[in-house]
Amino acid sequence: MVWKSRACGLTELIRKIWMIAWDMWEHRNAILHESMNIQTETQTATDAMVIRGLYSKATMLLQATKDSYLIAPTLDDLLKRSTAYKKAWIQNALVATLVHRRRSKRARRELANMQRTMGRWLNRNC
Repeated sequence: MVWKSRACGLTELIRKIWMIAWDMWEHRNAILHESMNIQTETQTATDAMVIRGLYSKATMLLQATKDSYLIAPTLDDLLKRSTAYKKAWIQNALVATLVHRRRSKRARRELANMQRTMGRWLNRNC
């Protein structure tokens, strides 16, 4: 009789442990896969703000470059995409605008050097 009550108690304990593990797994999945929770709402709003600012800069800088595909979708279409897509777009747009700015600065410096050289050559004393 004592053995039966102990076995019943152990069975209940194992069931409780399983239920705790199950509840923890369900909670984790709810946080990861629910359409919106506080963290994803905050992240979505932050991503939207970053995309708006970066999109306006990209439209000015990347019009006739090989990276113009980044501004092919409209801003509204871009904001409707998945979170993973938006994060990838942000990374690509950041790199593209940075590279374009560096190239533009280098091109302006080279043009200024050419203009100075040409000016010196035209104004030289013969």
